Amino acid sequence: MITSVCGPVAGSAFDVLLAAEPLLLRAAPQTRNSGGAACEAEFERAPVTIERLGRLQLGESNRDDRTLDARDAKGALERLAQAGSVAVIVLDDPRAGPERPALMAELSRETGVTLIRSVGGSGVETPDALYAHLSAQLGAREHPAGIVGLISARDHHERIAAAAQAAREAGTAILIDAAAGADEVSRALVASDAAGLARERVVLTGATTAIAARDIETGVTTTGVDEARLLALLAHGTALCFDDLGRIPNVRTVVSDHNVAETIMRCAELGAAHRILLSSGIRNKHRLTAWGGNGLEFVPEQFAPYLRLMGLSDELVRAVSGGNAVRILGRTGSDE
Repeated sequence: MITSVCGPVAGSAFDVLLAAEPLLLRAAPQTRNSGGAACEAEFERAPVTIERLGRLQLGESNRDDRTLDARDAKGALERLAQAGSVAVIVLDDPRAGPERPALMAELSRETGVTLIRSVGGSGVETPDALYAHLSAQLGAREHPAGIVGLISARDHHERIAAAAQAAREAGTAILIDAAAGADEVSRALVASDAAGLARERVVLTGATTAIAARDIETGVTTTGVDEARLLALLAHGTALCFDDLGRIPNVRTVVSDHNVAETIMRCAELGAAHRILLSSGIRNKHRLTAWGGNGLEFVPEQFAPYLRLMGLSDELVRAVSGGNAVRILGRTGSDE
């Protein structure tokens, strides 16, 4: 069984499970200093319009583009629901208000998409307080969380261990950010091991960024995938989530969706396809179908068929599209 924001649900019911979606976001503050050009400041404050999409797709910052409200989420989920029986793990947002779980439950009921709430530890100071907070949310009677995360691999050892302990005792999994760096990920896994959480219950998100090729001398990302980095991630024995799928390619693209598809084929060759999870990781309006993007439906409607064209078996396509996530996420009484 999987714990959704509306209660327990059978994991076997899903064709697709997107493993790391923000879905509802309050815009993060702009980090650019106040000395920027006036035209940039004006663009930052402007509403998203069709005329501004080109600049947004090239990475220009805009507050409205970084905001995903209930109307945006509902439209995206209704479109995703057309792809079949689907579920989405919704990442915790440290800027969200206390009304967010109830809003998620309402969106789930209105769209028919099962939403699984993650719970993180932003703003909770001590490891003991973090453990208590996570345990309470995972065991809540109303709008319960179904997974722990997103936890930064850069967090303190004791806090990561506390989060992993809460996940283990609840019989669920934990999401850890792999994009933080190889050394940080290794240290984070030492902490989760210390808490007794099985590596099979750890999902490293940001895998696309983590395996990006880099210049040997400068460390700057180039294009494509570094197989040595991929093999190092696989050696951890955790699940890997490629959670940046469906971006429209541009001159800034480092790892393309085709590169990710090739990587999944390589994982299949290595016998590791059962550890691959997928998601689009949409954090901007311009990536939604309503604004010309590929939307949440990219994985089931475009990426999964592409994997079949590349030669991945139907069984493994079903596994990476959702079956793996269902298995890893499925709640048990305890992992002890």
